[in-house]
Amino acid sequence: MNLLLLLSLLIYSSMHTAGTETLHQTEKEGKTVALKCGRLTNGKVTWSRDTNGQRVDILTTHNGETTKHIADPDRRYDSQADLALTIVRVSQSDAGRYDCSGATVELSVTEETLHQTEKEGNTVALKCGRLTKGPVTWSRDTNGQRVDILTTHNGQTTKHIADPDGRYDSRKDPVLIIYGVSQSDAGRYDCSGATVELSVTSGTGYAVKHNQEHVYDSIDDTMPTPQPDNQQSAYEAIDPPEEHATPQERVDQLCGLIKKPTK
Repeated sequence: MNLLLLLSLLIYSSMHTAGTETLHQTEKEGKTVALKCGRLTNGKVTWSRDTNGQRVDILTTHNGETTKHIADPDRRYDSQADLALTIVRVSQSDAGRYDCSGATVELSVTEETLHQTEKEGNTVALKCGRLTKGPVTWSRDTNGQRVDILTTHNGQTTKHIADPDGRYDSRKDPVLIIYGVSQSDAGRYDCSGATVELSVTSGTGYAVKHNQEHVYDSIDDTMPTPQPDNQQSAYEAIDPPEEHATPQERVDQLCGLIKKPTK
């Protein structure tokens, strides 16, 4: 009897294994990825994910119609005509096992690491990899812990840390701006699309600072001063000044880029 039961279990296991195809897929953070449901290209398919040992249904697709089973305010999940599951702006938190009717997909997500070196005192702009829109949270590794700095979405910035000196900011694109960078700012910064390793070298850099009413290009916030020929601020790298611009014209141009509304 026991032998018969064992044989039955082995046959069932073999049939189950043969009917389920396991695919392995590796993608970089920030990309839009498509997970294919094995050899299936039509019919009704429900995509689910293993989360903390439980199966969580994501969506069902049938004849071009998609029904979502989870809240998806950022519209990161969708399906294609060939039943593939699409994930927009994939991140490492998306890594794991996904199941559909025709296959199991083991998704691995690797970091995109950028390296950036700046001089002390500079105003720097850290780009979030290939991302140019969408909600992005910038964080920093501090003593082995992740500390969120700010979230930017559609031009609106929400800060998650105390910033009395207004050193952190963002723009419509998900760039993290640090005013008057110092060596204590060196380290690893993470966003939804990339990891940036920031190195800060000693020496007097060129900073763009601001107060409530004016923007100054001097480090001590006193008088606008011309930028040395061999230095370039982060903002001028983004929007270079005219070739023969005067110091005041350069300051005016920078004002147009980063001036904040008065409080």
